[in-house]
Amino acid sequence: MLTGCVAPNPFVPKALNEKAKGITTVRSTPYGCKVLGEVEGVDESKTSPHDLTPLVAMPTMAELRQGAMNDLRNNAAEVVGKSKRITLRVIDEKLTCYGNGACPSDIQDNHIVKRFSVTAQIFECGKKD
Repeated sequence: MLTGCVAPNPFVPKALNEKAKGITTVRSTPYGCKVLGEVEGVDESKTSPHDLTPLVAMPTMAELRQGAMNDLRNNAAEVVGKSKRITLRVIDEKLTCYGNGACPSDIQDNHIVKRFSVTAQIFECGKKD
């Protein structure tokens, strides 16, 4: 019988669907586009830093944000369809940390972030070529 340490599996952010790959995100309102509504994207860790034997490595804030942005674009593609050129204007990003849920404003330890959510406005910017 062999014994030893087993490395935890790395956290994998939510994947971007094929039909969402052409969707862009911006920080300001796109010119000449029509607002269709809002959409949210979320990614979160399934492991707690207090687990004694975590099977999944703790994600960084950047990994959770990447997963939330992919989820955001996937959700927008589901809402709008594939025949329109879509732009998402990010209007809010929120972090939830382990413990009481509030994250410090000067967050240093990426591994205390449990959940990342992004909210955006959906803009139709014409037909796809």
